[in-house]
Amino acid sequence: MLTGDKLETAENIGYSTNLFNENMHIIKCRGEEDCLKAFNKEEAIKNEKMIKDGVQRGLLIESGALQFILSN
Repeated sequence: MLTGDKLETAENIGYSTNLFNENMHIIKCRGEEDCLKAFNKEEAIKNEKMIKDGVQRGLLIESGALQFILSN
């Protein structure tokens, strides 16, 4: 799902449309710093464990973070 809304609004839409649920691990990226924290080797190891454990994950990305991701 892609929205042009604020991160909080997009999160609410995700929950209200059942794309997200209370048992999910939600990653929020507002900008470059959040991306660097969320997507590093340590977090990749945690993500692999969540996959093995069957933990559902969701990702919320603001435009500044998306620009950073796409430029790298």
